[in-house]
Amino acid sequence: MRFFDTFINRYTLDIEIELITPLHIGVGNQSISPLDSDNAIMRMPDGNAVIPGASLKGVFRSNLEAILRMRGLYVCDSTNSTCSYSSKDSSNEKLYKDIEQSCEVCSLFGSQSISSHIYISDAIRKGEPGESFTSIRDGVMIRRDTENAAGGRKYDFEVVNPGTVFAGEILLENVDDYQVGYVLMIIDLMNEGFIRLGGKKSAGLGRVKLSFNIHKIDKESILKEGGAVRLSDPEIENMRIAARNHIAEVIV
Repeated sequence: MRFFDTFINRYTLDIEIELITPLHIGVGNQSISPLDSDNAIMRMPDGNAVIPGASLKGVFRSNLEAILRMRGLYVCDSTNSTCSYSSKDSSNEKLYKDIEQSCEVCSLFGSQSISSHIYISDAIRKGEPGESFTSIRDGVMIRRDTENAAGGRKYDFEVVNPGTVFAGEILLENVDDYQVGYVLMIIDLMNEGFIRLGGKKSAGLGRVKLSFNIHKIDKESILKEGGAVRLSDPEIENMRIAARNHIAEVIV
């Protein structure tokens, strides 16, 4: 595991998220206005739609946890994390050793004791101010015992329309190639429809297509190019391969 005392590398993924089906990321509380939807979408102060970076990071983390557990790798339990350490109880040498033995997910996404090596920005809707990009859908609560509609439990919710595009950024710092490969693994599953965003996924919402380019800055790029360089498709594919190889090595 790499630390932050010395700069090693930084990867920036400029991402665009295109909605294939409607998206609902709700604010979690009901408006007091009878004219508003029962469950509105998340918005910026200017009214534009946003996918919070924390929500995106949660999707990446939880799905990586599930995949690595499926492959037999150890991933700590977030409710009882073994990747939490206290400097009060350990010498610096022991603390560094403990942190180096953190699980695969905490080593990348961080924990209460470990700084995250990945940062995901809010993804903001691209488009002109004032243009329409949402619609209202009706829903009804279903009784689990009869599987019929519950009387008087009709509601509505706001969705962002298909075709809408959001732009954001993923930053990884001081990471190994296989850790970038982990991120690409989740993106690939999103693009194949196996991972969706937001709520109401059982109703078909949240399918997206995520496109990206990657720029890398390290000692070599600084000396040769004076800054970051864009990675080629073969270089990106090598990171996917590195992730698969790393998982195979850890299992063995």
